[in-house]
Amino acid sequence: MRKHDAFLIVDGITAVGGLENHMDAWGIDALVVGSQKCVAAPPGLSAVALSQRAYDALHSETSFYTNLKAHVDGLLKGDTPYTPAVPLFLAFREALRQLKAEGLEARIARTRRLADACRAAVGALGLRLFPERAFASDTVTAIRYPTGVDDAKFRKALWEGHRTVVAGGQAQLKGKIFRIGHMGICSFGDLEAGFRAIEATLAADGHHRFSKGAGVEAIQARSRSS
Repeated sequence: MRKHDAFLIVDGITAVGGLENHMDAWGIDALVVGSQKCVAAPPGLSAVALSQRAYDALHSETSFYTNLKAHVDGLLKGDTPYTPAVPLFLAFREALRQLKAEGLEARIARTRRLADACRAAVGALGLRLFPERAFASDTVTAIRYPTGVDDAKFRKALWEGHRTVVAGGQAQLKGKIFRIGHMGICSFGDLEAGFRAIEATLAADGHHRFSKGAGVEAIQARSRSS
């Protein structure tokens, strides 16, 4: 896009397919999507939706492979400007078919229920969310570590003892939080299994501010009511 033009570019990588997105109504010019998040395809692809205004401002004064105009013009002809990652494209298409079969509104609603269940489990274990609850995302939950729980030790124990992976914090939040994703094709069963592992690991590390099974029971209660 040319200099001095003002465009609204939105990072929708952990939003599109899991949260409400109204590109035209919100005046979004470029909306970026990641294949591996809410769409639940393998990582390695990104997609960009453009408004007509944004497309009209595209130009070729850029690097060869990141020439967005060449990609869009190729797509309009049913082709790609350069050799595509064919297996990833096929996997992305299958993931989109699954999303279509479930229904976009249904997936967004299910993601919201999973987020509510995750937050309920966090509270049942005596843990605290990182953001204020009003700003908590429905696609991923960030949780503060209890005092005395070491990030590296906790996540290593989760993996070695339960084959469970959670994401750590980044930059200034490194070592202070861990994150749980509940988007895409995540299920209540997945969430229960994850919290069983989290409960056991916290208990083994000396964090006993909850009754055994409290987190899983909170998830099951939300699952039954949905």
